Amino acid sequence: MDKNIGDAFARGLHGMWSHPDPLDVIDKVDFETVGMKVEGYPLTIWQISRHMMEWGWMIFNKLRKVELPYEADQKNFFPAETSSSTAAVWQAHKNAFRELILQCEDFIPTMDPNATYPEWDDSTATDLLMILISHNSYHTAQIVAILKMLGKWDPAPEEIPFGS
Repeated sequence: MDKNIGDAFARGLHGMWSHPDPLDVIDKVDFETVGMKVEGYPLTIWQISRHMMEWGWMIFNKLRKVELPYEADQKNFFPAETSSSTAAVWQAHKNAFRELILQCEDFIPTMDPNATYPEWDDSTATDLLMILISHNSYHTAQIVAILKMLGKWDPAPEEIPFGS
């Protein structure tokens, strides 16, 4: 893969110039907050972050042409449980999500950007990686919104893209 394009994808995984880094946002969420409900909103941070991770691993495994051990739908991977069972489980989840992003980053230089996936409407590897990046961006924004509604979001000035 072209180094400039690969670097752009790696930056996208971390939200550079467009959204907060999903890893930083999820790292900021403590165990007491992960299952909190916001009135009028159907999901918790636990449900959203689990969805991000499960769906992300599905896309990443597809990129690597690894057979999936499950059906690709599974109700879009939103778990029914609204919170992690323990602080240790929440920490393990955060570690697994970090591992997903780091493995994606390591994979980018070896990726054939034009590889196609007939079972995904002939999407290319480039398409799938962009889907993963935009999917994480969308759900990271949901987590930030929940944290703001709970009064638990106070980003450092350098975390606000373009000072907005």
